[in-house]
Amino acid sequence: MTTKKKLKDLTHEKVLKLFDYNPDTGVITRKSTGKIATFSDGSHGYLRISAQGVSLSAHRFIWFYVHGFWPANQIDHINRVRDDNRLENLRDVSTKLNARNRTVDKESPSGVNGVNYSKARRKWIARIKVDGENLLLGRYNYKDQAIIARQAAEKALRFYE
Repeated sequence: MTTKKKLKDLTHEKVLKLFDYNPDTGVITRKSTGKIATFSDGSHGYLRISAQGVSLSAHRFIWFYVHGFWPANQIDHINRVRDDNRLENLRDVSTKLNARNRTVDKESPSGVNGVNYSKARRKWIARIKVDGENLLLGRYNYKDQAIIARQAAEKALRFYE
């Protein structure tokens, strides 16, 4: 039996019969054992669940469990914590919007996406990527000015819902 066939056979009724989900904690348990049904995907930090012989992303499974239909797009973890599957932390968004909600690079000197320091110019540079194009927002003497420019651009461009 193919994975698609197995997934198609995983009905909402079957899921509700086999599993419990606590939206406040994000924990999925098996009704038969009362044990936590999720496991780590390894190095990526997401949780997975095995159901009907298919391994699924726990966050997509939860969407199906709660809403009765599979998400149309990607499931974004709003707080960027990949194993935080509380219902309030999950949203069905486009790939583009999901990509905008990303963790700040650990090497970022500013602590803000799109704000970096140019040693050559001795300026803070603010940029934003929109529809695949990098836009220069300006060069600033102070980090705070560049951060404000970046945040203003995010707001103006409705970067986040």
